[in-house]
Amino acid sequence: MNPTTLLERYRRVHRPGQDCRITSARNLLELHGYRHSYATVQGLSSNFYFSYRTGFMPLDRLTFAGGDVCGHYFPVSGQRLEVLENLAYLYGAELVTGAGEDDARAQETLLAFLDEGIPVLVAVSRHVLGDYVGQPLRFPAYLGNIRFGGHFVTAVGHDRQRGTVSLFDTDHMQLLEVPLAVLARARTDGDHDAACVMQSHKRWAVFLPGSSAPPLGHLMRTALERSVQLWRAAPVDAAGAAGLEGVRRLCAELPGWAERSDLSTDKLKATVFMLGMSSEMLSGGSLGRRCFGMFLRQAGSTLRSDSLLAAALDYGVLSELWQELIGEVKAQVFHEAGPRSLDQPAIHALLARLLEHEEQGYARLCAGLGEAA
Repeated sequence: MNPTTLLERYRRVHRPGQDCRITSARNLLELHGYRHSYATVQGLSSNFYFSYRTGFMPLDRLTFAGGDVCGHYFPVSGQRLEVLENLAYLYGAELVTGAGEDDARAQETLLAFLDEGIPVLVAVSRHVLGDYVGQPLRFPAYLGNIRFGGHFVTAVGHDRQRGTVSLFDTDHMQLLEVPLAVLARARTDGDHDAACVMQSHKRWAVFLPGSSAPPLGHLMRTALERSVQLWRAAPVDAAGAAGLEGVRRLCAELPGWAERSDLSTDKLKATVFMLGMSSEMLSGGSLGRRCFGMFLRQAGSTLRSDSLLAAALDYGVLSELWQELIGEVKAQVFHEAGPRSLDQPAIHALLARLLEHEEQGYARLCAGLGEAA
């Protein structure tokens, strides 16, 4: 195979990872000569965040395209979604996106970019893709009929005669060759279904970084300043909160989860299951704290900031505390005798330490940037 084709060039830089957006962005940046670790790209994307919700508000449709996710579980997240948008600003990238095209136009758009040697990020259903490759996606019964769309894969080539598209998926190392008909189904599966979270709606994105970028230290500082501003502007309402207020609210409410009238046994289990999945499988560990601590160590060293290095230590501790807390909550909720109360001294102690380091880490982060917390 021609080593200069897009497919072969992308094969050399493709790496699996946790969050599909961050992993895809890392791979695309390396394709264009900017090689960074997953943690560095996560930090540069200003992805670091925190939110906790118990009810759905109209503004939440910007995050949960499928509608009221709170009807299925209480979402707890450590990251934001505008990864490509933030990286495009830093790297002077061309970012073109689309969604909702009719089937013929969506396919035409995809193939036209591939004909020009341009990779395309395509939102798909993991369920359809998993079924096709013989690895069906299965969830515990307490999640009910919930499905997930919005998983980004990278299209790198196609064969018109065979009617196939070549894809790299951040869940796997190997190349996938998928019939156009299967891909079309994967791009719409679950759309307009209230039980489908993060619906795909044939979303796609093309991300082309500029030929040069500012020094890494400048990029790091800009990304961290944006992260701080996003925390300051974090929304707070009766049904949930983000930023530090979100952490405080979770710490105050989590001990009473098992006694809440709006958390049935199945919904409680779904909430804890999704908390664990979001923490370890989507956000790179401990609701993003593990990778953010790594990024802060790198940024502290690059920018020669003792405050950022001190903040990195806090987020290192938080990585352990979040993992320990989630493990303890899982042990109580999935106890063989049935869910137990979370209103226990050990959980209260973990929450107190966790909140202390969240507040301290944020204050040190702000100090490292010369800003008030």
